[in-house]
Amino acid sequence: MAINRRHLTFALFTAAVIIIVSFVLAGHYRYNFFPRIQSETARATLVMPAGTSIEQTRSQIERMADKAYQLQAKYQEPDGTGSVVKNILVSIGWNGMGRPGIRGNPELGRVTMELIPRKNACPPLKPERSSANGVR
Repeated sequence: MAINRRHLTFALFTAAVIIIVSFVLAGHYRYNFFPRIQSETARATLVMPAGTSIEQTRSQIERMADKAYQLQAKYQEPDGTGSVVKNILVSIGWNGMGRPGIRGNPELGRVTMELIPRKNACPPLKPERSSANGVR
């Protein structure tokens, strides 16, 4: 039947494609290929140039970890029972992939902060103003 009425079949197919494309372009079809997932983990990964010594990577990761510890100390619960940052994990020479015991890469490092779940978090913090021009 579709072969006998090929012009009608083509017209219906074209109309269907136009309708579908117009729905997508108009925003009526809200599909997100990679939806944002709320997470209680914040990661900062450092990749130094190839050939960097482990000592240089360690010094940079220590700077990053110091900032994470400062955040942990700064954002305490109002009642003083704990911090919004529960745990801090620092790794050097290993990117978290693969099996432990495999020779690492001295140019890799990562600082991971585990945060308390949002439902258990304290009320939102007020932004700070550090200068007259509004830079935070």
